[in-house]
Amino acid sequence: MNLITVKDACQMLKCSRQALYERMLEPGFPMGTRLGRHRMLDGDALEAWLRRRLTKGDKLTGHVPGRGKGRPKGNRAAQ
Repeated sequence: MNLITVKDACQMLKCSRQALYERMLEPGFPMGTRLGRHRMLDGDALEAWLRRRLTKGDKLTGHVPGRGKGRPKGNRAAQ
């Protein structure tokens, strides 16, 4: 097991910390462990997960299906 930090995982996946934490909620995403206050991920399992996703043709975007996209657009109160 090759433990990596959340920061390293974000660099590997080229995503934000928030997008990574949302991905952690997906079934099949490799979970790691906590060392004190720090969450560590299994780097080897993350690479294998990434390879499986890319061979299936999935696009790795920051948006996770089923999640909101922030504040809805539309009429805003006058300032």
